[in-house]
Amino acid sequence: MFAVAIFTALFVTAGLAVIATAFASSRGEGGEGRGSGTGKLLYVGVAICVVGIGLGIPGLLIVGNGEKTSRDASGGVVLTASQEKGRVLFAQNCSTCHTLQASGAVGQTGPNLDAIHPPEALTLNAIKIGRARGAGNMPAGLVTGEQADEVASYVAAVAGQGQVVNENMAAATTTKPAAAVIDPKKIFVAGDPATGAASCGSCHILKAAGTTGATGPNLDEFLQGDDAAGILEMIVKPNIEIAKGYTKGIMPASYSTTLTKAQLKALSEYIDKAVHGKL
Repeated sequence: MFAVAIFTALFVTAGLAVIATAFASSRGEGGEGRGSGTGKLLYVGVAICVVGIGLGIPGLLIVGNGEKTSRDASGGVVLTASQEKGRVLFAQNCSTCHTLQASGAVGQTGPNLDAIHPPEALTLNAIKIGRARGAGNMPAGLVTGEQADEVASYVAAVAGQGQVVNENMAAATTTKPAAAVIDPKKIFVAGDPATGAASCGSCHILKAAGTTGATGPNLDEFLQGDDAAGILEMIVKPNIEIAKGYTKGIMPASYSTTLTKAQLKALSEYIDKAVHGKL
């Protein structure tokens, strides 16, 4: 901004100097002939051009910078259409095990993606062949083809950048009607991409939902002795009861913030009915 001010001042000063020269020259000639008037008009025209340039160029720079600042002020990332699809796929398949602030994911099984900020090629490789770290909890091919590219592009764009600022995503999270119909099976299978709630089915088997996840216990077996209230407590406090052969920290503890109370209630009741053959 200081440089712009200096630039403007120099051009304005030059313009005023040209005007002063014009009037001084006119007085020195002592006449008001046609040539003298034409010369003065020429000087004034040049002065106006100089001042216009001095004010116009900095003005354009300031406007352009203002538009860029308003776009970047929040420190967020504006996603492409492909990366928006990757965000949805990440919530469905990856957020259970990884931490990524842009998706509201706090999984502890796999690496913290904000901390390691993996390049797109590394993420693609991990998706393709899986990873042995974390007791082999990342299977190969969770997504394939174009979907793998979309997830990798999304992670590369947002990892370590903080919360995503995206007009389309912001609308999705702020305009959801309070009385919207809740589909608990859809939440179980796909999570809630708008808020970053992880999919349950990506980690658990539940026959009624058609899911075959192997990271967590088989719910058809593990929840036989529990009712909806107990299931709800385990969703919001995942470490309160650990299935044999599993450890704490595998299941994310973020459902109480990424799902509404109504969604949590509907989800727990759906799982209860699914496990006990009441659907």
